[in-house]
Amino acid sequence: MEKVPLDYFRPVFARANLSIRKGEFFASGRAEYAPKVNTAHVKDLTIKNLEIDYIHTTGTAAVEKKRAIKVKKAAGRVSNEPSILLRLDQLNLTGSTIGMINKSVSPPYRVFLADTDVHLTNLSNQFAEGPAEVRLRGKFMGSGDTTALAHFRPEKKGPDFDIDLKIRDTKLVSMNDLLRAYGNFDVSAGFFSFYTELHVKNNAISGYIKPLFREMKVYDKRKDKEKSVFHKMYEMLVGGLAKLLENRSRGEVATKADIAGPVESPETSTLQIIGQLIKNAFFKAILPGFEQEVTRLSR
Repeated sequence: MEKVPLDYFRPVFARANLSIRKGEFFASGRAEYAPKVNTAHVKDLTIKNLEIDYIHTTGTAAVEKKRAIKVKKAAGRVSNEPSILLRLDQLNLTGSTIGMINKSVSPPYRVFLADTDVHLTNLSNQFAEGPAEVRLRGKFMGSGDTTALAHFRPEKKGPDFDIDLKIRDTKLVSMNDLLRAYGNFDVSAGFFSFYTELHVKNNAISGYIKPLFREMKVYDKRKDKEKSVFHKMYEMLVGGLAKLLENRSRGEVATKADIAGPVESPETSTLQIIGQLIKNAFFKAILPGFEQEVTRLSR
């Protein structure tokens, strides 16, 4: 298959809360369906110039959970099943923008990875075929240099993977909607970086998550002149707290969270684990932590 436009499949993607605007794919491979063997072998899958967003709302949470359980069960049935061979030799995603729009909070926000290139090799449902490898490069929120390396292994006992992700020097002003939604403040300057290494095997997690803020400026008289007096005071306190926590030699605000323990649910999928860890460590703990500390200091 060559130059197949992905926007033809908009109604299909929409059923999974995916909004696709453009892109095309190329593919080559073979398939065999017989009483004793089922084979789907894709030698090469290339997707170019993809623009796609996942849309999350309050109404989609329950659907997402049910869908994830179904996917997990289906993956468990075919993992290392000798009569079924599913194999993707290589996947290349080039020049793409991948985003997530969260409409379940106020204000809603969009996070995205621009100029994204992904190279995946050796994806299979058979453990004997060895681990799959994924290499990713892109720009978080259009400015933060992002790299990731991951290895995934098919296992019946649950997710089995290692991931190393780095995001460097994202312009914080591009994240203001997210900061308002989870921290009740915005910024006029600064940079955001994020580092994590995660390892999941035998339903246990280990690793760390480290977000880092540099040269963050929360309160700006010119930018915030239309805001209420109380909100201005709050943002000044957040900015002052950030200043107190700075690494003096580098002008950084950093928090490192070590992670160790069991996977909460045996039905949890790999993508759910990664997403939940990032959400809990960053969105639900670190940003609201600014607000909680400001409240304590202002008493």
